[in-house]
Amino acid sequence: MTDAENARDRLKRRPQPYAQSLPMRRRVFLFSWRGEIMREYIVAAIIFAGGILLCLGSSEIIYAQVPGFVTKQVFKTDLANLPGQEATIYASEWPPGFRLPLQHEEGHEFVYVIEGEQTSEIDGVGTKVVRAGEVIYTPPNTNHYDRNATDRVSKTIVFRVKAKDKPVMTEAK
Repeated sequence: MTDAENARDRLKRRPQPYAQSLPMRRRVFLFSWRGEIMREYIVAAIIFAGGILLCLGSSEIIYAQVPGFVTKQVFKTDLANLPGQEATIYASEWPPGFRLPLQHEEGHEFVYVIEGEQTSEIDGVGTKVVRAGEVIYTPPNTNHYDRNATDRVSKTIVFRVKAKDKPVMTEAK
């Protein structure tokens, strides 16, 4: 036997794939069953990919946790003529659409808008829009929230006078 004959003989003895060893009627069933499973995988993959795209696209809409709000305490001192009281000053940058939760302070709060505008909702006062160069005052223990309702960054300076043992703010319930 030549090498070519040996190779042909080995090919004849090679086991057949499972599908080829079945009668034609069963082969059609096997392939159609595999096709259904493959279709299910494809549909599942499309739904999964669509969900990912939907989540990525909707992140522009959701402002629940807007990154970029920056606040920094720039000054803090005890008030000598008012025992137990302190004054603090904060500088803040508000990204577009950012809103603080409903809150109240134990002390007096003055917000000076340096750039852009702020919208404040204050119990007993209503909605106030404060533009650059203007100040808004919030009395102690008054529920309120502030937000940047514009499409630009807003910058503020917040001046507070409060008791030293009290928190800067308390989230209202």
